[in-house]
Amino acid sequence: MAEHLFWLGRYLERAEDSARLADVEYYAAIEALPHGAGDAALWEPVLAATGLLDDYRAVASTSSPATFFLLDHANPSSIRSSVGKARELARVCREFLPREAWEELNVLYLWLQPIDALEHVTLSELTGRVRRSAWVLQSLLDHATPHDEGYQWFRAGLFLERADMLTRFVDAKQPALLPHGLGAGGFDPGLQWAAVLRAASAWQAFRRTARAEVSGPAVIAFLLLDRAFPRSLLFALSALGDALQRASATARLSYLASARALLAALQLELESVSAPELMARSLHEYMDELQRRLISLNDALTASAFRALPEPAAP
Repeated sequence: MAEHLFWLGRYLERAEDSARLADVEYYAAIEALPHGAGDAALWEPVLAATGLLDDYRAVASTSSPATFFLLDHANPSSIRSSVGKARELARVCREFLPREAWEELNVLYLWLQPIDALEHVTLSELTGRVRRSAWVLQSLLDHATPHDEGYQWFRAGLFLERADMLTRFVDAKQPALLPHGLGAGGFDPGLQWAAVLRAASAWQAFRRTARAEVSGPAVIAFLLLDRAFPRSLLFALSALGDALQRASATARLSYLASARALLAALQLELESVSAPELMARSLHEYMDELQRRLISLNDALTASAFRALPEPAAP
């Protein structure tokens, strides 16, 4: 059951983040690209940000880029697929969830089913509906369910997914860091970094907290290293560590040791680095490295928490 709740958190966060990314990136591309740019050009940044561009190109003849990202059953990371997987997990875990949470997720799932393409609904309507449902579901789980071990596994999945998606938001914009003038593709760097902030629901928080010009170093410092913003990488990793600690509070000392070690090393590195030091690196390579380490963390959790064999009885 712990694994089901963990992945329920991941899929709900993935659906919400994907909806926000689609909304922000699509309209940013409309503003930046020449009038009359094709649908593929408008959606390519969205697909690239989530690592789906190669997958889409493999099936491009059978699906539009928008449909592939948002609604395609063949794409296991599409919003429809994420919501469907979350619903299936919630069905298995219904005894652990508030009734209202199951109803909200079921209504969202059923609302998505007849939608085959954006011709049937506007992008803003689709992404707005998914985001609002995700917020309602998270709020219900925060305020209407016991904060027991199962809840902590849900939080662990949610914050691990949030950390992973944030690295993808940043990686998608790394060409905008070119030192002078316009970034790659003629995009204005300031507008591109503003889009990263909006994709992470961080625009207002950044303007209030950082009080700095929207630039690569300032945005990176805020999104990766800020300790107080709930969608920063450092905050997500700290919340993940707290959830793991609470989920395993009554378990044996060796439980989750490898996962905790990986997480602690990543937290320590981020806590000791500065934004200028990050900017001196290849941002794309560093985001790739972070994604690989988060995958290793997920694998360690799976092996130690969800696939672990019971300890032999004492002689």
